[in-house]
Amino acid sequence: RVLFRSEGATDRVLAAYRGSELVGTTTVWPMAQWFGGRSVAMGGIGGVVVRADQRGRGVCSALLTAAVEAMRRRGEVISALGPATVGVYRRAGWELAIDQHWRRVPLDALGALPDGLGRERPATAQDRGAIEAVHTEVSRRAAGRLRRSTARWDDRLAPSPATRDRKSTRLNSSHS
Repeated sequence: RVLFRSEGATDRVLAAYRGSELVGTTTVWPMAQWFGGRSVAMGGIGGVVVRADQRGRGVCSALLTAAVEAMRRRGEVISALGPATVGVYRRAGWELAIDQHWRRVPLDALGALPDGLGRERPATAQDRGAIEAVHTEVSRRAAGRLRRSTARWDDRLAPSPATRDRKSTRLNSSHS
């Protein structure tokens, strides 16, 4: 039998136990997506972990069922996740709906763009408001685009170790 309880400072982390032993966890992140120009509450599933000796015994399925119940109670009517594997999530009702690609581009390669295509530079803290405004304006017109929270923007706009030396930048493109 698997029992659940919230862990830590948040009710967003679910923990599965067999007796007193922790056998798995997952987190449901508070997120939202744009549909019809309005923001719809979404639970983002992340950090699904099941102890190796407990895999194949229903722990992951039980965690996902508990996560859906928690999302329903909070009014999060849709859910998304970025699975490392598909089968277990598909059996629980999720399906693939996003295409995400990461590219590493040397910043000096951007300087070779022909005139008229614009110039690129690393974003600064002063650019944040404009970046958020453009992203929101474009995203609210496309069904399913992520509405980013303040914490998500903090993560997205923080310099990564690769960009601190300003020799390369991390580009992310997601298509739903």
